[in-house]
This record gives sequence, structure tokens and C-alpha cells, in this order.
Amino acid sequence: MMPFTHYSILVAICSWLLIGCDEHKVESSAPKPATFPTLVIDTWNRSEMLKAAFGYEQARGEQIPDADLQIVKWRVIQDDRPLLVEQAVVLLKCDGGHWRLADLYRHPKQDPPTIQWRLSSKTDVPFVNHRNFTNEPTAEELEQFLLDAEWRPAPIGFRVMASN
Repeated sequence: MMPFTHYSILVAICSWLLIGCDEHKVESSAPKPATFPTLVIDTWNRSEMLKAAFGYEQARGEQIPDADLQIVKWRVIQDDRPLLVEQAVVLLKCDGGHWRLADLYRHPKQDPPTIQWRLSSKTDVPFVNHRNFTNEPTAEELEQFLLDAEWRPAPIGFRVMASN
């Protein structure tokens, strides 16, 4: 039989190893919080997003204005098919002092790939996919746009893979 002190030391060492191994496993297998989002956003082509934000004007043959584009909200969602969807709400500051909020999406992994950004569309409910402003939208106007664009934490059947 082991003396009490050896038993205590053995229990302490085993506990330390178990706790230390578990902590190490969690750290090594958990993705770093900024890694996935940074990679996703870095691959997004801002000029393609700008074109998509003015999709209706482009379809009518109108010239797309120059604008500064800022990504306000974004997320990557996936369902069980798996259909991967990248979504972004962008704020555009257009030449001439006009502003636009637009709700965009794309399917980067679909076969064949649909990597072009498009204005969001829904056929089963009334919603808004863009809104123009004469001044920079306020926080309240942004929140109203998100409600009108049906921007929810995750659509039914989808899970959020990454978001801001």
C-alpha cells in the first residue's frame, strides 16, 4: 500500500495532467475568433459588391455611381444540404452626398459556383433589399432597414457559421 503522501502526489500529478491535457486540447482545436471572419471578408470583392448594390440600376443600363463601400453587418450561414450563403448589409456613400443601404448575398460553394454578389430577394414576404438616403443613415434608420430586410439571427433551417 502506498503511503498517504505518495498517493496525494500521484493524484495531484494525474489531476494536473488531465486538466492540462484538456485545456491544451481545447486551445489547439478551437478556431481563433478572428481567423474565419477575416479570411471570409478578405476574399470579398468590394467592386462586385458595389455593382450588386446597384443591381436594379445596372439592369436598366444606368451608370453605377462611384461610392465608398462599408460592410455594416455580415454573416456566413449554412443549412443541411449543405448550402453555404454569405450575406452582407453594406452602406454606400455615393458621390453627390447620397447614401444607400443594401442587403447582398452570394453562394460561394454552389456547383456551378454562384460567386457573384446579388441583391437579396424573397418572394414569400414583403421586404426591402435596399434603401436610399439623402444623409448618412442614423442608427435607428439602420435598425429599421434590418427589420424591413428581414435580417434575423439565422433563417429557419440555417446555422450561423460566422458573423459580426
